[in-house]
Amino acid sequence: KTVMSSDVNKITSLGRKCVNLPVSPRFAKLLLLSLQQDIIQYTLTIVAALSVGHIFTRRPVPAGFKPRGGPSKLLGDFMVLLSAFGAWEHSGGGLQWSTDHGLRYRALSEIRQLRRQLVNILNTAGVGADVKLQPNLQPPTPKTVSSPPQNYYHMPRLAGFVLQNQHSNDSF
Repeated sequence: KTVMSSDVNKITSLGRKCVNLPVSPRFAKLLLLSLQQDIIQYTLTIVAALSVGHIFTRRPVPAGFKPRGGPSKLLGDFMVLLSAFGAWEHSGGGLQWSTDHGLRYRALSEIRQLRRQLVNILNTAGVGADVKLQPNLQPPTPKTVSSPPQNYYHMPRLAGFVLQNQHSNDSF
C-alpha cells in the first residue's frame, strides 16, 4: 500500500483513543474494536492471557482426550485460553482445581487481576467505555465465533497473528 506524504501525520479517531490506553498499541486497538462489537469480555481475557504467558503446566494429555470440533475450532488457541480460564473461574478459582487440571494457578490469578485492571483502564481513560466485568464468563456462542462481518470476534485471531509477525507499519 502506498502512503501519501500528507497521510503520514494523520491520526485516526481510533488512534487518538488508543493513545489514551497505557497498553501496547495492538492491545489498545483490539480492546477498542471489541468494545464496538460487544465482545469486550472475551477480549479482556485474551489480552490478559497473552500478557501473562503460559497458563499450562507440563502435563501429558489424558488418555482418551479428543479436541472439540464445531465453530469453536475457528478460534484455535484463543478458544483454549478462554475455555481454560472460564472453567477455572466457574470452579471457584482454586489452587487445587488448577493443579488437578494442569493449569498454573498464579497465571490464572494474574489473568483475573489484569482483567479487572483493564476494565478500570477502559472506564477511566476517556475512550467512552462503560465496561462492567463479568466474573463467570460464558463460552462464546457458535454465532459469535462464526459470523465475522457482523462482529469483530476474528480480531483476537488477527491480533495474535500481528503479535507474532511484528509488522513495522501499523496504521492507527
